[in-house]
Amino acid sequence: DQIADTYTGKVKYTVVNPASNIPNEPKDCAANKICYWPNAGNTVADSMGDQSITASATSATLWPSNFQRPGYGFVGWSDKFDWELNANDANGNGTGNNAGYHIYGPIQDIEFTAGQYSNTNGGLSLYAVWAPSAGSLQGWNGCSSLGQGRVTALTDLRDNDTYAVAKLADGKCWMIENLRLDYTATGNTDGSLAQGYGGVFAGLAEPETANFSGSTFLIPANSLYKSDGSGDVAGIDGATLSDVGTEGDPWGRIPRYRNDNTNMNSAVNPNTNVANMTGRSQNIYGYGNYYSWSAAKANTKYLDTVIESNTEDTSLCPFGWRLPTGIGSGDFGELSNSLGGYKDANDVAQNMSSSTTPTSTEMSKVFRKFPNNFVYSGYVIDSSLSGRGSYGYYWSSTAESSAYDFEFSNTNVYPGTSYTIKDHGKTIRCVISPSV
Repeated sequence: DQIADTYTGKVKYTVVNPASNIPNEPKDCAANKICYWPNAGNTVADSMGDQSITASATSATLWPSNFQRPGYGFVGWSDKFDWELNANDANGNGTGNNAGYHIYGPIQDIEFTAGQYSNTNGGLSLYAVWAPSAGSLQGWNGCSSLGQGRVTALTDLRDNDTYAVAKLADGKCWMIENLRLDYTATGNTDGSLAQGYGGVFAGLAEPETANFSGSTFLIPANSLYKSDGSGDVAGIDGATLSDVGTEGDPWGRIPRYRNDNTNMNSAVNPNTNVANMTGRSQNIYGYGNYYSWSAAKANTKYLDTVIESNTEDTSLCPFGWRLPTGIGSGDFGELSNSLGGYKDANDVAQNMSSSTTPTSTEMSKVFRKFPNNFVYSGYVIDSSLSGRGSYGYYWSSTAESSAYDFEFSNTNVYPGTSYTIKDHGKTIRCVISPSV
């Protein structure tokens, strides 16, 4: 409203979204297909194929992302190519500029009418939603100020990998992508990158060729244990391999993990090609790395009858973060209760937040929805990857002779109430409380 040539104030110009990051336009998708688009031009690595759906279908389970974008965390899929981050309600329905559109978790179930994406209507185009890094994971203190259901992204200083983070229904902040850390970035020899729990994280052993089964496992020379079986176990004064063996768990504390899976370079379903872990055709960005429980615990500091004096609760999570606790009342159980309820390992209904307990099938859908974003990562046993695309397995920090984990499928949910031997390879999500 100023008269021309008379305005004497200042004008501030702000770049809201760099032009190189803006998709040119909505993308077309062929009929009876769901098409996945990286949505960030040439800054995203790798590709994905199209998911087929039948003309009569009324629902579909989405595929996890196979895309990698340095400096950004993957938040989910949206049917709006220029989705505005955090402009949505708790169910992922768009608000403001996003009204009428949605954001979905990586393998969320979506519903539609029969024939909606067939014939002349064309298929469904889904676009990756990215959150730029807002700082480092190590020592982050922003959980209290992050709104529930809101998302940010933070970078792990150990390898500069960036993860999406959200405040979930339990009021805690969770990484909503699986941990991808491998031994090459963890200061394996001198702890120079000791940004793990409490600053005393010694690193991971390099992946060995032995199985995750433990029955015939030989300690690799690069293990954090002495390879000759003598002397102190690294980081545990006075505790030897024979001491650990007397507890009935001779292999459970060896820091094994599996990292011969990496981003797929072919445009196929990321759930396929999982018969074994050989080659380099597995999707690390959608599913993360696979760790033994010992590796998840950063190997050396777990309290047991062998080392009762050592009470540090260490983990492979970044400094300030931790593994979720198990046994129903732990972090996984609290999250499940906040989402409406759960069933324990005996399939007994447990509920603290509503008058009716949802079925395990319903709870599985909730865990896979945005912003929870849990995925069917499967697990490694012996030399094979099992259950990926149909089961999710996540370590908790809680253990007795076996370790508790969060397990779920399309029909079952066990939030920290199931337990298995410690040398299976499973995935990791890290959590932080809002007071930190």
